[in-house]
Amino acid sequence: MGRQGSRLVATLTGHEHIVRSVCYSPDGCLLASGSDDTTVRIWDTRTGAEIISPLRSSDGCVNCVAFSPNGQHVAAATYHGVITVWHVSTGRTALHPLRGHTQTVLSVAYSPDGTLIASASADKSVRLWSAITGLVLSVLIGHTDQVNKVTFSPDGLLASASHDKTIRLWNPQTKEAFEDPLRDLDDAISCLSFSSDGTWLAGGSVNTGMVRIWNVATYQATPVLIKIPSGIQSLVFSPDGSVLVLAAFHTIQCRDPRSGTRPPTKHFRRKYRAIEQHIFH
Repeated sequence: MGRQGSRLVATLTGHEHIVRSVCYSPDGCLLASGSDDTTVRIWDTRTGAEIISPLRSSDGCVNCVAFSPNGQHVAAATYHGVITVWHVSTGRTALHPLRGHTQTVLSVAYSPDGTLIASASADKSVRLWSAITGLVLSVLIGHTDQVNKVTFSPDGLLASASHDKTIRLWNPQTKEAFEDPLRDLDDAISCLSFSSDGTWLAGGSVNTGMVRIWNVATYQATPVLIKIPSGIQSLVFSPDGSVLVLAAFHTIQCRDPRSGTRPPTKHFRRKYRAIEQHIFH
């Protein structure tokens, strides 16, 4: 870590069990964390202090958290299959609990315009909810095994990744899937990330440590195939799309999404500082 110029900015303590998910507010000033201790905590990224008392779920462990695009709400997906949405400023619930999934909810995401919430579940379905009323708008069926991740592209396309070794792309307006699912990774897919311009979609496997990148416009996999020794838990593109950051069991690696190789040292240091400045401004 030291050789690559990284530095520890802060250690946030308070959770009493495993932390499953973290996410930044759109302006980068807040960080939300969800834990097996059944709480969501909201932190000020400049001071490291919690801005409100922990938000407590009555529906089990918190698997995933997501901020709304305006930063006013935070949604949490829970072990018992319920999504809870809170007002960030007051800690009060913003909607009635979103119920409908029959098994644990593994991922939750807001659409770019903030009107939709998507959820992915072990019950093999993806659900679309109104972020305004909390009503379920559609149940998207197509996966044949648990759905591990949902994410929206910048222009509102919805992607879902599953243990059935596929990624499906959906039109949230028509509630229909695009063409055939993406199958090029050939293993259970644990995580997804769109580049900030919506050009690329990356998917990774926790079982094999493999990552594939697809061109969203052509619906085709690029020649890039990344393989690391340990499974991919999470991945994300840098803000400018030039670096793909991979989180494995014990390491964080950066790769060039165009080649799959590690960036040269000087290039990496420059890009890492840019990423760090974006996150910890």
